[in-house]
Amino acid sequence: MPFCRKCGAVVQKGGIFCPKCGLKMNAAEGGKEEKAEPEIRTAASKSFLNKRVMAFIALVLVISIVVIIFLLAGRESGSADQRYASGSESSEQGKGILETITEPFEKAYCGDGECESDESSSTCCLDCGCPSGYVCDGNSCKRKAVCGNSECEEGESSSNCCQDCGCPTGQTCDNGACVELKPELDASFRQTTESYSVTYLKAKGSNIGEVTLTNTGNDDASNVKITLSSPNGYFAEKTIAFGTVRRKSPVTETVDLTFLDKALDVTTDEQISIQASIGYSNSANQAYSSKESFDMLIAGRNYMTWSESEMIASWVTPTQPIIREFAAKSTAGLPAGMSSSNPIVQQMAARWLFESMRAYGVKYVNDAHSSADYVQFPYETLKNKAGDCDDNAVLYASLLESIGLKSFLMLVPGHIFSGYVNSAGNSVPIETTSNDFESALASGSYEYNKYKTSHPPIYPTSAWRNYPQVNFPEKEQLLMPSITKQIGKCGISFSFPDLFVASVDVKFVNSGNAPGAGCAAVATYESGQLKDQVYSCWTLNPGETKDVTYQPDISIFGEYTCSAY
Repeated sequence: MPFCRKCGAVVQKGGIFCPKCGLKMNAAEGGKEEKAEPEIRTAASKSFLNKRVMAFIALVLVISIVVIIFLLAGRESGSADQRYASGSESSEQGKGILETITEPFEKAYCGDGECESDESSSTCCLDCGCPSGYVCDGNSCKRKAVCGNSECEEGESSSNCCQDCGCPTGQTCDNGACVELKPELDASFRQTTESYSVTYLKAKGSNIGEVTLTNTGNDDASNVKITLSSPNGYFAEKTIAFGTVRRKSPVTETVDLTFLDKALDVTTDEQISIQASIGYSNSANQAYSSKESFDMLIAGRNYMTWSESEMIASWVTPTQPIIREFAAKSTAGLPAGMSSSNPIVQQMAARWLFESMRAYGVKYVNDAHSSADYVQFPYETLKNKAGDCDDNAVLYASLLESIGLKSFLMLVPGHIFSGYVNSAGNSVPIETTSNDFESALASGSYEYNKYKTSHPPIYPTSAWRNYPQVNFPEKEQLLMPSITKQIGKCGISFSFPDLFVASVDVKFVNSGNAPGAGCAAVATYESGQLKDQVYSCWTLNPGETKDVTYQPDISIFGEYTCSAY
């Protein structure tokens, strides 16, 4: 009986199509007896299916065994490293079995993003990841670098972890990034003196203020120097060394300046500029520079505050060339400035200086006295031929010091006058606002005795230690007198009512170009003792000549000698 070659169904003899599947039959198939073939194929097919089921069951059992081994090994390990190592060992043990059993089947694909049954962190960290503290790198678990543990580990560099790996030379780690090492210096100035006159500043120039440098950068500043200069040329350039200025640690230095003659051009309150050039280096010796500008308030050259009365000494200037010339011409021939000088001769010199001031035309002009005053330099008083009490006192003290006499200044309530100490150690006060020397002696003595305890004298020679004298620039040559005198021989003459007197003729000549005083003194001595003394001063205008006869008393019955200056 014929069978269908496709489905094995019985086909009627002579049939053209299979009654079950519809396959067209050929003639040869219709006459053949093939009953056994379908049965054989069916039995073989069932046998094959049974084998696949058995293999699948065996695979499941093997996988279960491997998983159990892996879990048990993971529990026994005490750290991430041990778990990883143990898992790897267990995986290797099961790998051979799996490969043998599952060899006929398709393997898992590493990198498909799915951690499959035969994958783990040791075989495919791309899919299964790594234990804590590790990172997958090239499908291998490696210890994960920790930025900030002070150890530059694999994978770290100055670009991603400068905290651990540092930075190149000239840079520093700031908030996790390498930046340039650069100090930033801010400078400030604080004026520590009051608004003193430039005369005080030229005399002292010390501790006028403080400069403070603050470093706001990210690196210490080394070799720090600041150079101060004046755009107006009021003081000499000054460089101050600060050394090292560390971050957020301000450094302060005292400012001492040397003021120049140019500063004495300032006559009123003025705010001057101080230019500061700052140079410094960072820790890599890279140089930097910056500039700052400060303001300082100063007062004019004639400003004087009586709160520091000894400051007046800076205006007493015996070394001023014009003062030396004036004093020398006024006292020509008088040896007054030595410790052995006769007090009488010294007083005579003091008289001639006083009279020369008045003859030159220097007058007293009243000035309101307050907590601060306007004090002229001696040069200015001679030039202006006028001044108040302090101007006259300062000029007279300068002239006294110029011929070697120790001067003093008496600052009393609302007033100031001058004087000197003679070779006997006695103070000779002189009221320098008086018109004549005799009145000056009387008034000066009265005021001195009244105030000497409550208002002790100011001695310029002592005060100069703290307030040095300041010579005013002589931009203009002053007209000066030039008085000479010719002293005749000492003779005897008769005079009523003095009867017999000594007689000495003196001729004064002013060959200068300004008025001055012609002074002379004639003294008579008997038996070595002073008998009498006559002195006088005369005002002589330029080109004027004056003849004067001096007649001191003598005793007709004794021997006498004459002395004339």
